[in-house]
Amino acid sequence: MSVKLRKRKLPSGKTQLYLAIGVSRHRRYEALNLFLTKERNGNKQILRLAEAIRAKRELDVHADQEGIASPWRQSLCFFEYAEGIYRNKTPLTRQSYVNALDHLKTYSGEKLTFRDISERLCADFKVFLLGRLKRNTAATYFAKFKSILKSASKEGYIRQNPAADLSIRTVDSNPKFLTYAEIMQLQNALCGNQIIRDAYLFSINTGLRFGDVRDLTWTQIQGNSLTFIQSKTDSPEVMPLSASAELILKRQYGFTNKSNEKGQQVFPLPRRSTVYKVLNTWAKRAGIQKSISFHGARHSFATLMISQGIDIYTVSKLLGHKNVATTQIYAKVLDVKKREAIDKLPSIGAV
Repeated sequence: MSVKLRKRKLPSGKTQLYLAIGVSRHRRYEALNLFLTKERNGNKQILRLAEAIRAKRELDVHADQEGIASPWRQSLCFFEYAEGIYRNKTPLTRQSYVNALDHLKTYSGEKLTFRDISERLCADFKVFLLGRLKRNTAATYFAKFKSILKSASKEGYIRQNPAADLSIRTVDSNPKFLTYAEIMQLQNALCGNQIIRDAYLFSINTGLRFGDVRDLTWTQIQGNSLTFIQSKTDSPEVMPLSASAELILKRQYGFTNKSNEKGQQVFPLPRRSTVYKVLNTWAKRAGIQKSISFHGARHSFATLMISQGIDIYTVSKLLGHKNVATTQIYAKVLDVKKREAIDKLPSIGAV
């Protein structure tokens, strides 16, 4: 095993420094972003820095061979490493990682290093999440924490994942949705913002998430269908539009696209907190004793589809689910409603 500092003359006249790393019969090269010039005093400092990097790499290689994490890697900030893991993920997934790490910072402080990560810390963090959040939310955030540790283990920052045997089991929860009667109540009630009203009813007609409705532009409307990239899965989708959805778009066109700019948003919504404040005021005016949301509109779309006899597979495709099992929960909800209906029957023939 050897890690040697080498020099390479470039056409520009500079000399690039690089490392030649040899393990057994294999050799690889690592270019350093360091260059020697004609300034001798500056070159001395650059060579000292290059030698320090070479020594650290040698420790890393030796640690990898022995199956242990190098001291240099162990001293790195866990949160800085984690940012590299979630940086290129979809916005919704990225936010889930950020939320999980915010809770970890609250628990451990912001100076957590890989050296501090232990089975005890992971177990205590699990208890911490369960004490502050609903079980399913805690399960989601703990899973994100575990996935970061899994990557760190593969890359040699820690010897093994200390949370590998830990998990938070989720519990089944019925999705919150509006019945057809409640949707009619909502439609007939006064809403304080026409664009928010149309955006919400459009979501009920299409099953689109808040982010997808908010980011929808007129260029994505093609005849009686729309094309978009799902904000959660980052996958392309084509959504056929119902007659009701098309009517909403025609009405909205008059509000938002008077200048015929096709790149304009279909629903130029205000910030999310304002949207939900308007929605819940609207629900109260309609006499609905539920907190409503765009996620609930998506659930309403799914349950309406199934209640109208549309098969699970088709509903799954319309929702953009990758696995039909994800859609099964809506069928279970309707089974519960069937049971409630049967239980309301008066006693007949019991005696």
